[in-house]
Amino acid sequence: MIYAYIQDGRHRQINSTTPPDADWWIRRDDVDHSYVDSDGCVYTSVTRWLEEMEGKPFDAAVEAARLSQSLTGEYTGKSPEQIVAAWEDAAVVAQGLHAAIESYINNSFYATSIQGLPYVKQVEQFKAWRADNLGEHVRSEMLLWSRSALLAGTADLVSWRDDVGARIDDIKTWKIEDQYRVREASRQISLYALMLGDMLDCDVTIGGVLLWENYYNLRVGAELRFIPIRDRRGEMMSLLRTRENQRDKQREGQA
Repeated sequence: MIYAYIQDGRHRQINSTTPPDADWWIRRDDVDHSYVDSDGCVYTSVTRWLEEMEGKPFDAAVEAARLSQSLTGEYTGKSPEQIVAAWEDAAVVAQGLHAAIESYINNSFYATSIQGLPYVKQVEQFKAWRADNLGEHVRSEMLLWSRSALLAGTADLVSWRDDVGARIDDIKTWKIEDQYRVREASRQISLYALMLGDMLDCDVTIGGVLLWENYYNLRVGAELRFIPIRDRRGEMMSLLRTRENQRDKQREGQA
């Protein structure tokens, strides 16, 4: 379990099987990625909520069945089961790279066993990029939330500079960059920026996507490329306020 809370105006986060000694906390279940706080309120994940806003929440089985009927493209001739298996493999590859970057940030990557070897080049690329772009303080997999909207999520990369404030970036291993993926990343980062700014009452800068393009196919050798993204906080603020108003009406109806 991952627990997060605010203490003395600072974000705290721990991996633990028991809750922290705090007036309020939020917990992320590592198995099903669900979120619940110390008051028993259940939070919707940012990723799922954004999919719902698009009107097309992702259903792997349904989408795989549709793609298996394709006459052209990478899924031609593949069964739904084969397509789902490929997606699961892609997720494992992405998780491995994320874990390697996280262990580097936490100063444990170079102390690990042979498991880290496939990611040495990528970690070295990130190390060089970080030196040129980020401040001294960097956090990975940072749990963020909005208590008023009951939304929660985990930001890949949050950094801090005393003269600037916070900055949020994302880590991706897309097979290829396209406008839809970049747009979704910008919406998610913009929403996280609003949440973090509200949580800590601080300035937050929109960063971008650190993309190891085609890393899934190559497994090694993919080069890091930084993609600046559009600041969509105005759009996200509007959606966030609509959700908060809906929740207020629900509470009034239950009173």
